[in-house]
Amino acid sequence: LSGTALSIEDLPTVSEDTIPQTIAAIHTKVGALLDADPAIIAIGMAVPGPYLREAGYTTVVSSMQGWRTINFLDEFDTAFRVPVFVEQDARAGVLAQHLFSDDGHCNNLAYYLLGEGVGLGVIDHGKLINGAQGTATELGHTSVDVNGLPCDCGNVGCLERYCSANAIHERINAAGIIADSPLMTHRQACNALFGLVCDGDRQATAILDEASRYIAYGCVTICNMFNPERIILGDIVSGAGQRLLDIVRDITSRRVSAEVIEATDIRLSQLPADATVAGAAAVAITQFLTTPSRFFDIS
Repeated sequence: LSGTALSIEDLPTVSEDTIPQTIAAIHTKVGALLDADPAIIAIGMAVPGPYLREAGYTTVVSSMQGWRTINFLDEFDTAFRVPVFVEQDARAGVLAQHLFSDDGHCNNLAYYLLGEGVGLGVIDHGKLINGAQGTATELGHTSVDVNGLPCDCGNVGCLERYCSANAIHERINAAGIIADSPLMTHRQACNALFGLVCDGDRQATAILDEASRYIAYGCVTICNMFNPERIILGDIVSGAGQRLLDIVRDITSRRVSAEVIEATDIRLSQLPADATVAGAAAVAITQFLTTPSRFFDIS
């Protein structure tokens, strides 16, 4: 229950064409884990959002719309000998921060996911904010430029079009500052960019600083909409580290009222494991703690 990862295995990078193979691989890998360890009592799964919890599918997955054809409840709800719990990745991430963080328990918490998309999970007075269909707090699809870049969700100027790992990768490719970047994953390209920033490369620094400013605009919205005690920046882009954090704190401090920002702690995720992976475990653990009778045969 401490969030310690016993083992982690990465599957091959998913593309639009390999989604069916990925689903099949999940079935195979999870089945093997269950066969090997009878002590496993539940499975948690974190998926990109917006995720319609009752319907079982995502409405938008940026740059990979094939995921919209997958119904996670149909695929996994009764596929294994133990229950499967599915949650949107940012909300899973905030559960992980709430349960596993060792830097002080916080009941008013926002987890700002900065990965291939941009997401937000919010715990308010100890309770996860869900919304009517489970799609609340979709920060990545709020407009920061009403005449801006088109988004796969149908909106324009969405925040994630300016500061997600995908968006940063697009700018790296356009600038031509990393020779092999078109062949890299979004994570690899971002990590290469962060390395150039550390080396003092001006173009790389300009790309990071622009993305950091947009991340800060998102923090301003989080402060004004949800008034959390703590905002945690996590996932791929948070790997930029202190430079990103300094820019975000500076801009947010100048755009949010003094009384609010002085009571808001903005920090980088300190979870030892990937927050989304930890979040998947947190989803299952939360269900176990909430309704333990579901996990045992008491007839």
